[in-house]
Amino acid sequence: MEEYEGDAVGGDAVVGDVFVNTRNIDDRTLKEWTEDRTSWTKSISKRGKKTFEKLINSISFAVEEEVEKKETNRDSGVAMLEEADAAFNKVVQAVEMKKVKLDDLISTEESYLEDLGKISLYYEEAMKSKQDPNHPVGMPPGLREGRDLIAFGNIHQIIDFHKLYFTKGLRNANSDADKILEMFKKKKGDMKVRYGKFCINKPKSELIVTQFQDSYFSKLEFYLHQDMRLADQLIKPVQHLTRYDMYFRELVTLCEQAGQKEEADKFRECSKIASEISHNANDMMTAGRIDQFSGDITKQINVFDEKTNPNISTFRPLPQQFNDNKRTAGIGYIPCNGYVPCQVEHLHPV
Repeated sequence: MEEYEGDAVGGDAVVGDVFVNTRNIDDRTLKEWTEDRTSWTKSISKRGKKTFEKLINSISFAVEEEVEKKETNRDSGVAMLEEADAAFNKVVQAVEMKKVKLDDLISTEESYLEDLGKISLYYEEAMKSKQDPNHPVGMPPGLREGRDLIAFGNIHQIIDFHKLYFTKGLRNANSDADKILEMFKKKKGDMKVRYGKFCINKPKSELIVTQFQDSYFSKLEFYLHQDMRLADQLIKPVQHLTRYDMYFRELVTLCEQAGQKEEADKFRECSKIASEISHNANDMMTAGRIDQFSGDITKQINVFDEKTNPNISTFRPLPQQFNDNKRTAGIGYIPCNGYVPCQVEHLHPV
């Protein structure tokens, strides 16, 4: 680039694109002006380049930040959808499992009815062998004197109950929680009495069946082509009674997982009733091992406390006054003359 034009002493000159009157300006001054202009131009250019780079960098950062924000929002949305989908699948699975569990309840009940049918076959054939002197498997004299009735107890009452009412009622309920609860409420007293009598007789039944297993019952099993001993068959009513509570507790959990609170509450009530029936049967089994008890213990009310103290030999004393609702007095349970009678409706009069 041409720095200046003109005379060295005076006159007009052009410095770059600027017209300068060079009068009274020497060469040195013009040269310094030119160098300063060049330096200033380079400085401006350099600063402009840095500013431009900063601008580009800030734009790039803003763009990247916006993209990252969008990606984060997208990931958050995907996570929410995945959580919602997982929650929905959990509800669907709980509903399906509830249906499976209800079907299993009916299937188990019908299978139990078949087992009762096998016990009925034993019972009917035993009665035939007792009455028919020409029966291929004659009943021993020691058994036909009444011990045969103790061996089977009131199993025929349990068979009739399930065959005529209960199994059919569960099937007709069609997995409806209201109908199932209504049936358990209606049949609770009946089940407690029937299973209570069976369980209180069970210890004596086990003793007699074991005593005559080789001499009679094993031969009867072979004659009837049964693949299970009578002793193993007779324990099934006790085992089955505990399964109702198990099924209902599982149904409560599944209904809660499915968000079906009303059904969960109904099955929870079913569970309480089933547990009460089962505990009563267990208490009767224990009572059946009590020696020298005069009378029918199945007609006693609340013979056992829920939680008894094993360190004491008597029941917990409770006060009682005339016309009091409490059913106990003194050191144990005795008949009361109160508003609530000790004799409940579904039991025979004392």
